[in-house]
Amino acid sequence: MARLPKPSAAARWILTLGITGVLVAVGYYQYDQLMNEQSQLLESIAQSDQTIQTLRDIDLADLEAEVADLERRSQSIQARMNALSSHFRTYTHSIEGGEDLYRLADESEVVIEKLQCTGPKSEDIGGMRLEYDTFTIDATAEVPPQLLNFLLKISELYESTTIQHVDMSLPKPDEEGVVSGTSSLTIELKMDYLPQEAV
Repeated sequence: MARLPKPSAAARWILTLGITGVLVAVGYYQYDQLMNEQSQLLESIAQSDQTIQTLRDIDLADLEAEVADLERRSQSIQARMNALSSHFRTYTHSIEGGEDLYRLADESEVVIEKLQCTGPKSEDIGGMRLEYDTFTIDATAEVPPQLLNFLLKISELYESTTIQHVDMSLPKPDEEGVVSGTSSLTIELKMDYLPQEAV
């Protein structure tokens, strides 16, 4: 079997120098890439530091004062809304009662000429506090039964209603006995109910 010829010393030096040159070239290329990347990162960090410093230099005192003022105003408005809501909630029964009375009048073909409500007021009955509204109603109808029907509907709808006063006026018949004109009714009602907070 033939033996491979042994390279000469010069060939070995040339091969060694070639391999070393290739390794140096590759190492330099990678070093250059890493230096470029480091330079970009350092530039990015410097820009970030500058942005952070710019943001830190902004005076937030005016904005913080404005935010605090807005929070105070928001709390004040909320408190005012709660107070108004509580205030107007006390009139819920008065409004609902008035709406029901107008509805009953329509059903009875009665015209409410005037409706007044006083209340809510409160009173203690047997150790229980009740509130009440007082309604004064002036109503007219073409015939008396319509007014009586109106009174009946009121007493059926509100079990807690007390009719405190009734004044009915009927037209007088003429000489021939014919009745013409409208009948009128004035009533005063007291409607009791539990206070809002007790419901």
